[in-house]
Amino acid sequence: MWTPKQYLSDETLKTLREAGFSELKLEFLGWLSYTAKAINNSRNPVKSAHTCLAKAQDPDENLYKMFALFTKNKKEYVRPKERADHDAIDQEFNRLEKWIRQVEEDAGERPEPPEEALM
Repeated sequence: MWTPKQYLSDETLKTLREAGFSELKLEFLGWLSYTAKAINNSRNPVKSAHTCLAKAQDPDENLYKMFALFTKNKKEYVRPKERADHDAIDQEFNRLEKWIRQVEEDAGERPEPPEEALM
């Protein structure tokens, strides 16, 4: 998963965690050096972080665009662009699983595996 560089200081991170900020919000707040610098240098980092999050929801603010980029990057790494096609191997696994169940049910008999299952 995409994890951005963290510019918030350890002390600031500890303070914000104690104030109830989620790890995802901390990633966002610490992702941009100028936002992290403002929060790190603030006498009240919790208030500063809340101000930054408020700006992230205002379309007229730069942080709004940066939040959109942050969201896009996170989603791209969570969801693959395309799903690989592996239907043929799925069918082979299904046949093998069916054969294994049959063998386990017929514990006394040991039928030979189907040729497809051995490939």
